[in-house]
Amino acid sequence: MEIVTLQYRVMNIGKWTEARVSLDVANVLAEEYSSYGWSTKIMFEQAAALEAEI
Repeated sequence: MEIVTLQYRVMNIGKWTEARVSLDVANVLAEEYSSYGWSTKIMFEQAAALEAEI
């Protein structure tokens, strides 16, 4: 399971809120939040994954 960071801004006001979730969950939440008109980002953490494999 790939873990990513979902970032979103409620009503596009204030700071970004972050949550670390699976990619599947991030995609569903990003789609829902975007339907509200909120800005969303999904950040992949490749460096951390590479370190874990070594």
